[in-house]
Amino acid sequence: MNETKYCKGCGIALQSSNSEGLGYILEKHIEIGKCKRCFRIQQYSDFQVVDIKNEELYEMMDAIVATDAYIIHMLDITDLLGSAIFEASASLKKKPCLIVVNKIDVIDRNMRRYDHWHEYCSEIFAKHGIKVKDILFVSAKEILGIQFLLKYLKKEAGNKPIHIIGSANVGKSSLIQAFFQENGLETKQTPIISPIPGTTLKALEIQCSDFTLFDTPGIMKPQQFTYHLQPSALKEVTLLKQIRPRNYPIYEEQTFFIGGYAQINIKPKGTNSVTFYMNQQLEIHRRKTAGSDDFFKTHLGGILSPPYAENGVIDEKFFNRATTIIKVKQAKTDIVISGLGWISIKNSDVEVEVITLPKVMIYKKNALV
Repeated sequence: MNETKYCKGCGIALQSSNSEGLGYILEKHIEIGKCKRCFRIQQYSDFQVVDIKNEELYEMMDAIVATDAYIIHMLDITDLLGSAIFEASASLKKKPCLIVVNKIDVIDRNMRRYDHWHEYCSEIFAKHGIKVKDILFVSAKEILGIQFLLKYLKKEAGNKPIHIIGSANVGKSSLIQAFFQENGLETKQTPIISPIPGTTLKALEIQCSDFTLFDTPGIMKPQQFTYHLQPSALKEVTLLKQIRPRNYPIYEEQTFFIGGYAQINIKPKGTNSVTFYMNQQLEIHRRKTAGSDDFFKTHLGGILSPPYAENGVIDEKFFNRATTIIKVKQAKTDIVISGLGWISIKNSDVEVEVITLPKVMIYKKNALV
């Protein structure tokens, strides 16, 4: 293999000398253009997790903003603040970007509040000193808003290369595939799409009709709950289908366990209610707050699952928890557990304790829906 070629699935340089190394491909299959790792992800859902240092990705962003590139910063509608890559704000402050909010299909169409979402995104980006060209909403999975986005890019980006950046699993590769589908193009040459963070390894150049697109590796965020999970555990957490809200009236102090992943203690002043917006596979266990900490220690991995025991043992990290106390002073307030979902409190004057993994971001905002 004389000329260096790159995997069409993840962007890594292809090689045929080390079968255990990244980018391996049999020389006779070089024209297929996808490495063994991507082939196994696509055909067998066999995921090989690769550790990419965020520092390398920040350097890549520095290089991107130094060019005339047009930048799309992608967000996840279910975790707007948590999915934004403000860690790279030093680079992003240098060039205005287009915000594309993905996964609107998981919100019932009658509950979508575009004006509120737009206002909230504007606020958080302004707070971090990042200039925004515009904010658009799409579902790459359902091809919603894609035609409008393509027309917008044709007008605004012109012939500039378009770099799509964002945290892991916001749907950057899915957006490129949606562009191909909307243009009636073959999707075999698009990046690999998988639920596993870190599938794309290097910036991947793709020609799509009139556009030159660059799919970039996602920034890995310890602040998101999914960062701490094994690939096999993601399907019970990731929000891939339309959310079915689960509502509970509250008349006294109550504790809710989200499987064994999080404990939420709610202390209301008067009658209230809480609505959970999470993956339907996650069981919610409700009980009185008294004795709940001991209940957690006794039942983690049993009644309170996931996580599940492997060889009879629960991963120690799930016993190591931190408490975040949030005082809800405004009606219709959301409390987001980044990467896991959110709860919505109906009335004001409530104290909420969220107990979960120490590094996970917990934040409140006006109700999303």
